[in-house]
Amino acid sequence: QNNEGRYTYTKYSTSGDPYNNFEITHKVQEYGVVGVPNIFLDGRSLGSNYITQEMLDEKNNTAAYADIRGAFTIEDSQIYVTADFMSYVTLKNVVAYIVVNEKTTTKNIGSNGETEFHHVLMKMLKSKTGNPVSIKAGEYQRLQFSHDMSLTNVEELGDLEVALWLQIPTTKEIYNG
Repeated sequence: QNNEGRYTYTKYSTSGDPYNNFEITHKVQEYGVVGVPNIFLDGRSLGSNYITQEMLDEKNNTAAYADIRGAFTIEDSQIYVTADFMSYVTLKNVVAYIVVNEKTTTKNIGSNGETEFHHVLMKMLKSKTGNPVSIKAGEYQRLQFSHDMSLTNVEELGDLEVALWLQIPTTKEIYNG
């Protein structure tokens, strides 16, 4: 609550959860997750430890190499997303992730007593591996996508959000989100 708008996060519902999908299964394999919960900050595993205010402050005080802006609209069940990535340095062979999350879900209750879940991944645009991009310093790249969200497990179309980030695929370092 003290950090609204200062971070981007997405929760991947793993196997056995009704919100699990092939995109999440790919991310679990990519990150080598063997148990949950497993928390990652800037692409690095913290295991089941929590993120402290000091950790967030440290990351927020780190220079960002890119400026990221996005917007989306929803018409009927179709989401339309525009994502702009502007780099301050030349970025080669990075991946732009554009994911549609549902802010709060309540229909995936399991046996551990949790009754609501936040920022749950519904869809990765364009693919589970993201979107390879190379951006010269001072230039920007625009990506646009649409997807029929009725093909996902979304509970409420009006409760969607879009998360964007740039990441190095080999090290998992995130340039900005």
